[in-house]
Amino acid sequence: MTDGGPVRAILASEFWPGATARGIAPGLRAAGWLVDEIDDQRFFPNSMSLAQRLEARLRRRQRTADYQAAILAAARTHRAEVMITVKGGNVTQATLAQLRDMGVFVVNYYPDRDVPIKRMADYDLVATTKSFHFDPLAQHLPDERFVLINHGYDAELHRPVALTPDREPVDVLYIGNAGAYKARLMIALAETLPGLKIRVVGHRWLDHAKGTALEAAALGNAVHGDYYAAEIANAKIVLAFHMGENPKTGFQDLVSTRTFEIPACGGFMLHVDNPEVRSLFDVPSEIDTFANDAEMIAKIGYWLDHPQEREAVAARGHARAVPAYSYTERGREIARIVEERLARR
Repeated sequence: MTDGGPVRAILASEFWPGATARGIAPGLRAAGWLVDEIDDQRFFPNSMSLAQRLEARLRRRQRTADYQAAILAAARTHRAEVMITVKGGNVTQATLAQLRDMGVFVVNYYPDRDVPIKRMADYDLVATTKSFHFDPLAQHLPDERFVLINHGYDAELHRPVALTPDREPVDVLYIGNAGAYKARLMIALAETLPGLKIRVVGHRWLDHAKGTALEAAALGNAVHGDYYAAEIANAKIVLAFHMGENPKTGFQDLVSTRTFEIPACGGFMLHVDNPEVRSLFDVPSEIDTFANDAEMIAKIGYWLDHPQEREAVAARGHARAVPAYSYTERGREIARIVEERLARR
């Protein structure tokens, strides 16, 4: 809230189940804001046939122009004070300039490892989920124009659900899209402990696991929403590690959305070790961590052999995450910081 009443805002992003913007929108509204959602999917749909994708490429310029026009029209109609986007890949520099000329405070909530640093200078505030972005951001922005706001979980979707009755619980789950670093860890696990019931869920796993000891464990597609939570419910141990290091920038995720979603769903989380995750959860009281392949495999063995202790840790991890680490709370935090900036204007 500002002295003139509710903050009038536009949230331009994706709103599929589990998307960051869908999660933070209730937090902005809980802070008293009025929010108009402009869904990228209206202009740049992901789920299309081959013919539709070809048509979309041909019409990309027009779709982009229509998207900019929708943002600017909403800003004028609502006399918006704030425009927030998540990543902002479809918002042009020209649109950001026009919004700022209109007096709109523009915010980018950036949750990915690799951030286009120079493009962030077009925003009044960059809320990054990555502490390692601070040094490069400082080369282009004054300190007051970037802040750390962590990832979170969607309070509507990420919660404990009942076990799926038609499936045996698995020993170890990894949920997330495949990559070379991730595949190396999971293949090593499958080869070292061949009797383990493993499940890997996400895009490209069939390609990475083909011809390896992991092949039978791979589901070739992602799952979202309730079915994401159900996968976690059906696992004794849920691994949390990320994309590995970007060889060009040296950036490497310390935490990601799964850091918060797994405990929120009631899962026992075994997370790649680093100081940042230890600042969020108590180790090993609320989660456990591993530093390398050998330690990951050893700890999987330990926790499978100690089910009561494992379940107690998962319960404490859930209590830590819920509700403090929800995207609703992240939305409230964004609202508070933005209102402070607006008050200084």
